[in-house]
Amino acid sequence: MKNYFFKLGLKLFCSFFLLLSCSSSSNDDELSTTNSKVVVTINSPENNSDIYLDGVYTGKTTPNTLTLRAGDYTIGIGQKNSKTYLKKSIKINTAVTTQEITLTNTDIQDPKIWKTLFVGVNNVKSPNGDCVSTYSTEQLDAAFDFFKFSFTNYVEPYTYNTTKWEFDRRDINTETVVLDNENVLAPSIFESHIPDLQIGDYDLVVTFFNGGKNGDCFIQDFIGLGWFNAHVLSPSKSAYNTIRYYGDIENAITQAKQNDPGVFIHEWLHTVVEIFYPDNGGTYPNPRNGSILHAAPDYDYAFPWMTWYEDLLKGKVKSGSKYVGIGPESLLNCTVRASAKGNCN
Repeated sequence: MKNYFFKLGLKLFCSFFLLLSCSSSSNDDELSTTNSKVVVTINSPENNSDIYLDGVYTGKTTPNTLTLRAGDYTIGIGQKNSKTYLKKSIKINTAVTTQEITLTNTDIQDPKIWKTLFVGVNNVKSPNGDCVSTYSTEQLDAAFDFFKFSFTNYVEPYTYNTTKWEFDRRDINTETVVLDNENVLAPSIFESHIPDLQIGDYDLVVTFFNGGKNGDCFIQDFIGLGWFNAHVLSPSKSAYNTIRYYGDIENAITQAKQNDPGVFIHEWLHTVVEIFYPDNGGTYPNPRNGSILHAAPDYDYAFPWMTWYEDLLKGKVKSGSKYVGIGPESLLNCTVRASAKGNCN
C-alpha cells in the first residue's frame, strides 16, 4: 500500500512539474514573439526619398530598411524631386522575419489648404506725430506679390506640398492707421479697422505698411513681428503678423529675393513653431534664448536661414540622435483655422 501511494505521489508530482514546464515554455514563446523584430524594406517611386516612421524622420532614404517590432505603423515618404508626400499604414507580423513595403504615387497625400489675408495699409503714423508715412497701391502690390512668391516658391515645396496656400487681399486705403507706442500695427489696432472677420476665415492675417525713411517721416527701420499665439486675433482666432519696409520697397524686395526671401516665412513660423504645433505633440529644437525659431545657430545653421526653415518644416533638424521639427504629419493633421473650429484630424 505504501508503495502504491509513493508511486501515485511521484506520478502526480511529475505531472505537476510537467504542467509548470509547459506553462513556462508557453510564456517564453509568447515573450519571444513579442520581442522579435522584422526587417522591413521600404521602397518608393523616387529613390533617395526621406523615410518617416509615425511622422518622425528616420534619417534614412529609400530604398532602405527599418527594423520593427510587431504592431501598427505609418510609413511616410518625402519625395525630393516631385516635392510630394506619400503615406501608408502598415501592420508588422513577427511570424516572418522580413517584409517589403512599396509606396506608390497613389499614396500621395492631398495638401491642407491654408488661407491667408494680406492687408496693405496705405497710410500710417506714430501716435505722437503728425507725419503720415505712405505706400502707394502699386507699392503694396509689389509687397503682396512678394508675399505670395515666398509661400508658393518656398513653404509649399518645403512641406512636400502638404500645404497649399490661398491668398486674399483687403487694403486699408481710406483712413490713416495710428500705430501703437512702439510704432507697431498691433492686433487690436488691426481689428478696429477690419472688424468683420469670423472664426475660421483665415489661418494667417498679414498687415504691411511703410516705416518711412531717414529724414522723410521716419518711423522705424524694416522689421517683422509674429505673435506666438496662433489664435491671437479675436473673434476670427487667426494668426497675425505685421511687416514694415521703409523707403525704396521695389529695390528692397529685389534684394530680398536674391539674398533672404524669408521675412514673411519667418514671422509665420513664429506663430506655428513656438506654441501651436508643440502643444499638439512632437519634439522641437531646444532654444537657449527662449525662442525655438531663433535657435538656428545652436544647431549650426547660418544666415539667410532658409535651410533652417526647410528643416523645421520637414522635421529634419538634427538634435543628438534624433530629428525634430514640425514634420508633414503635423501639417496634414491641422491648420490654424481648422483648430479654431475644432476640426483637426
